[in-house]
Amino acid sequence: MSILYKTTRFADTFTGDKETNVRVQLLSWDTLDTKAFVEYLADKNNITKGDAYRNLSMILEGIEAILKDGNILNLDDFGSFFSEWQFLRRQRTR
Repeated sequence: MSILYKTTRFADTFTGDKETNVRVQLLSWDTLDTKAFVEYLADKNNITKGDAYRNLSMILEGIEAILKDGNILNLDDFGSFFSEWQFLRRQRTR
């Protein structure tokens, strides 16, 4: 099994150096939109699509509120969410 990925070089916002900054983006053979993801959640958890949509909306609204407050959300065994703009702004004011 192979993992599809691509790399992208991007400029460091502080130094402008493009050589040391590489972002890896995983690629997938299939992409789910919101409707397909809600259907997946409903089927997997034996709940209605309406309940699955409400649960997903509640989680996403919570993540959004945390990020708007300038906080970082770390979900164990999943990953971290942060607002890059707010993070960079904090770094510059130190």
